[in-house]
Amino acid sequence: MYFYRIIVGSISLSILFTLYSVGTGGREERSDVKSVTVPCFSDAIMVDPNSGVDPSKETVFVCKDDILTWDGQGHKFKVSFKQTECPFTDNCKGPIDDKHVHSARVRDIANLSTFKYKIKVDNGKWWDPHVVGGGHRPPYSAAAQ
Repeated sequence: MYFYRIIVGSISLSILFTLYSVGTGGREERSDVKSVTVPCFSDAIMVDPNSGVDPSKETVFVCKDDILTWDGQGHKFKVSFKQTECPFTDNCKGPIDDKHVHSARVRDIANLSTFKYKIKVDNGKWWDPHVVGGGHRPPYSAAAQ
């Protein structure tokens, strides 16, 4: 009986060690990660009194040293970024409005980041499109899930 327990215990341990070693070793890393390339934004952001900005420009992707331009198309407008969430080198201290249509240069942004801003057109309500920047190099590439 004692001999039988030793044999069964040894076989059970061998099976367990075999299962653990097969389950954790010898796996290849997945190489099916896809990459998404997003070009830096180069057009003017068209101001729209019905939606704040042209709907196709609600999200723009910027790169280091880009300068954004808002085209008021004859409308009065004011753009406001939070100073704590600002993509520009002047920390959003300079005005962006129908008289000052260019931003400061985009600063070097290490990680992909979203910067929300508000825009008011013709003294209407505030709209909230956003700017996305980061990745250190144009165009930005990131792994897609």
